[in-house]
Amino acid sequence: MAISCRTGCGQDVLYEMESFPDGFIYYMPWNLDRTIHNCQNLPENETNDELPSNIENSTIWQEYRQLEAEIGVTSYDLTFDSSETEKFEIFKKLLVLQQIKCTLFPSPLMYGYVTSDMVDLQDGVKEVWWTHLTTLSECYETVGMLDCAITALILQDKITHNQSKRILELENKKKQEQPNTTNSKYEVSIDTKLTVMQIRDTHVRELEKKIKDFLRKHYSIEKFRAENDELFLQIDESRETKNERRDVAIGKFDDHYEHLTFGSCIFIINQEVTRCKKKKELDSIFLKISSQQKREMDWVRDNFRNEIDHTVENVEEFDACAKALVIAYSARIIKHLNDLEHI
Repeated sequence: MAISCRTGCGQDVLYEMESFPDGFIYYMPWNLDRTIHNCQNLPENETNDELPSNIENSTIWQEYRQLEAEIGVTSYDLTFDSSETEKFEIFKKLLVLQQIKCTLFPSPLMYGYVTSDMVDLQDGVKEVWWTHLTTLSECYETVGMLDCAITALILQDKITHNQSKRILELENKKKQEQPNTTNSKYEVSIDTKLTVMQIRDTHVRELEKKIKDFLRKHYSIEKFRAENDELFLQIDESRETKNERRDVAIGKFDDHYEHLTFGSCIFIINQEVTRCKKKKELDSIFLKISSQQKREMDWVRDNFRNEIDHTVENVEEFDACAKALVIAYSARIIKHLNDLEHI
């Protein structure tokens, strides 16, 4: 549900809840047209003297300043001549500061200070390489919470599309430091000769097929129609139109699930997770899909299964790091869904 932006700028905003593995919640601000809300009431960076009065006078901002004073450093000053132990303790406190800052200023377009890496994009929006989310990621990384660090960068990448290299670095760091965890068992290598179209036609389509098979088994057609009647009827109409043009027999899997887009599949999974939590159906298989795995599905959808943005063949619009990530994420999710079948 849209609410008025809490800075008082006058725009209606959709705050989308994004959960981190440690329980922290970030509220991604979207305009009603699903563009990011780049609030005009927020300064370009929080070092500016003036803040909106409703933020500057808020309890959480006063608590932030008090905690910042107790630590004795600012959250954007991340260079210390300290031992590793001292640095670890400082970063634990800086992590709390940065979480508060991300709550106060939920904008992935804000940054802590100006750097020479910043360049202007179209419409006057700056490409930001050092935002509150990337700083949050660094804090998480320093205290060893790599899944949370990756989550922050995936959220940043959703808006600025410039974090695939750093995400890849953290994935490989996690593999080295946490070799026995489920999410670290796949090598994330940039040594791939596959084109973007080849990756979509193999790894991503295999993932899409696996998710559809999962829904066929665990999301009944009756529940599908009851909970998503409009989508169900749209697919009905599409199937009827296509069947009228067929000159061959209908295939085995020409069902409603087969006509789901990748994004619709993820929407249903998220919908079921929310419903099961609300109804306290704790044994539901949908609750066996972690928030991190859902985030990886979202990343694959946003980058490699967007039918509007990525329909041109032979265009290498993604770098080697992004291609390596989609291969690793697809394999990882498929493996997890296969493992769920044996629980």
